[in-house]
Amino acid sequence: MPPSDCAEDRRRVEVLVAERRLEGAARALEPICESASAPPRDWLIMGQLRLQLNQAAAALDALERADAESPGQASSVNALAHSLVSLGRAEEAYSHLQGQIARTPGDPELHFNLGYIGEQLQRRDEA
Repeated sequence: MPPSDCAEDRRRVEVLVAERRLEGAARALEPICESASAPPRDWLIMGQLRLQLNQAAAALDALERADAESPGQASSVNALAHSLVSLGRAEEAYSHLQGQIARTPGDPELHFNLGYIGEQLQRRDEA
């Protein structure tokens, strides 16, 4: 997909998200993500859209791709943790967050999510 087409499609996705037409935004983002030049941010947005649409497995796929292409981004790890929890894999989510906190200890959202998931896992002393 030529860069100019991607830019137009990204603007279309932004409009659809602003209008809360999330399914349409996800459909519009799919060809962008499937292009060889899709940056990790596109995969992150796709994952976040899929989470909003209660499509946790599809969200996980997109978020794993975002994390693989740009490892250690707190926003990707947070969203990845949410998708894992949605799939009943809270222990794995907890582990991902612990690893990210070891790399970037100053991110308050990571700590909040670790505490939240720790509460669900009844790990009050660790979180």
